[in-house]
Amino acid sequence: MSDDASAGPILRLMNSAHGHWPRPIPLPDVTCTIDYDSSASGYSHRTVTLHRARQGVASVMLEATCHTRGPNRVFRLDRIRTLVDSSGVDRDPVAFVASLCGTDIRLTCGPDDAGPQIGPLTGKTFAFTGELSRLSRADVRQIVEARGGRVVGGGVAGLSHLVVGTGDGVSTRKINAARAQGATIIDEDAFLALLPR
Repeated sequence: MSDDASAGPILRLMNSAHGHWPRPIPLPDVTCTIDYDSSASGYSHRTVTLHRARQGVASVMLEATCHTRGPNRVFRLDRIRTLVDSSGVDRDPVAFVASLCGTDIRLTCGPDDAGPQIGPLTGKTFAFTGELSRLSRADVRQIVEARGGRVVGGGVAGLSHLVVGTGDGVSTRKINAARAQGATIIDEDAFLALLPR
């Protein structure tokens, strides 16, 4: 599932004037039928059960079970062409998901409209190791940069925070190098606690 940050309008979950929602929003496991325009496989008609909404780089992403293709599917809200709820009522996809989330979903101008470049993470540099349970790497980069921070890839030089996830991808070498240079080592929950609500 591609979530390209192409230029152009972006659908965003909004919780404040500062931009998008930093955490996935649980949905009430609503089953609906959608017409979906996938970048990989084209147009399809699917029955899905929605579980969570989260902010992606280019759109609101819906985590769902597809009754045709199986569990753990992700759909871009901006690619849902039609949505019919369980009562058979045709609904506007954006308005329907916004009502389930209990928040506004806005069309913004693009990546430059994501939020302030100076914010609570200004002057902080982050690296990540391991898998995060609530955010994708693309989401993390967008969240940090929108709040004035920086995300670096491989090395730890100049690092202020190393966020350690879980799983086989956790690098002991990276943790030891970050510790040796005095970086703060935190888990995903501590990282999310740094973000204003």
